[in-house]
Order: sequence, then structure tokens, then C-alpha cells
Amino acid sequence: MHDWAEKLIAIQELDIRIAKISEQLSQIPVKQQEAESLYAQQNRDYEQSKLQLRELEVGYKNLENEIVSQKEKKRTFQSKTILIKNNDEYKAALLQIEMCDQVVHNLEDQQLELMFKIEEAQASVASQRQALEQAQKRTASVKEDLEVLRKTCEEQIALIKRKREAAAPDTDPELLKKYEHLRNSRNNNPSQPCVIPILDGVCSRCRIRMTPQTCQDVLKGKIVLCPSCSGMLYCE
Repeated sequence: MHDWAEKLIAIQELDIRIAKISEQLSQIPVKQQEAESLYAQQNRDYEQSKLQLRELEVGYKNLENEIVSQKEKKRTFQSKTILIKNNDEYKAALLQIEMCDQVVHNLEDQQLELMFKIEEAQASVASQRQALEQAQKRTASVKEDLEVLRKTCEEQIALIKRKREAAAPDTDPELLKKYEHLRNSRNNNPSQPCVIPILDGVCSRCRIRMTPQTCQDVLKGKIVLCPSCSGMLYCE
């Protein structure tokens, strides 16, 4: 391997490490958002369960008020029967009292059904509250871990950049400029090498076979780019 290739490969390895760590760093906000979204959804579920419970409790209270009203109405009819002298009016009053009893009976049946639903809703609220507390702890833990990861990544990138700065002066400036242009080109993946070896006459990145002349030029240490993928070729 020629000296220029060894120096560029050393820099390239540092650049690839920076690119991979940077990619990991860029995912941290996404993962934070995912954790917060899961917590927000759990919170919505909890609030919805509380709302359903409140609606059931209001319905139960309304039934209770209606029962009180019907019982009061019944007492009114009962008090009036004492004063009624007409037989038809007396029968009508008794019918009204019977209707009040029937309404109260139906309302109490509805109350009983609501009572079971309220118990189920209360259990659901308790379960959702517990799930929300767990989600809150989990989210806090994830965000704490991600913050540690962020600091670690930033420290590693800073350290690798210092190593790269120390290595750059040993490399030919024009060659380094050409390498950096190649690495920063739109078609190049920053986490993949752009200084690549020829293996058995084939570009190791795009697998295109090189001409004998190209292989000879690379073997002599000339700077040759792959005509297919534009990788900077060298012989190991």
C-alpha cells in the first residue's frame, strides 16, 4: 500500500467514526419524541378513563335525583288521596301512585346497572393511573439515558476531531482536498469509505471490474477514481 493511501485511510477511519456517531446523535431527538409521545398517549388514555367515570357518576346522580323527585310526587298523590271523595278521582290518584312506584323501580334498575359500570370504570381509572405512573418513570429513564448518550457522543466526536486535526498536516493538502470533496459529495454515504481497494481487479465498493490500464495505474500509486462509483482506488 502506498504512503498516500495509508494516510488517507487513517483519516477516513476517523471520518467514518464521526459520521456513525453523528448519525447516532441525530436519532436522539427522534427517540426522545417517541418516548414523550408514548407518555402523552398514556396520559390521554388516563384522562379518557376519568372522563368516562365522571359521566357515569353524573348519570348515577341524575337517576338518584329523579328517584327523589318521583318519590316526592308519590307522597304528594298519597296526601291528596285523603281529601278525595270521588271514587274515580281516587282510582286515578292510586294509578298515579302506582306509576310513580313503577318509574322508581325502573330508575333503580338503571342505577344498579350504572353501579356495576362505575365499579368497572373505577378499576379502569386505577389501572390507567398505574400505567401512567409507569410510563412517566419509563419516559424519564429513557430521556436520562439519551442525555447521557448525547454527552458521550459529543465527547467522542470532539476527541476524534482532535485526532483528525493532528493527522491532517501529514497528508498532501491537494490530495486531502480531493478526498474531502469526494467524501462530501451528494452521492457518497459519509458512514461508508470512499478510499477503497481494488481486489482482484475489481472495485471493492461497486464490484465493477477495472481495465488492465487502470489496475496498472493504481498499482503504480497514481490517484485514480473508479469510473462507476467515483471511489478513490488503491492497491493493498
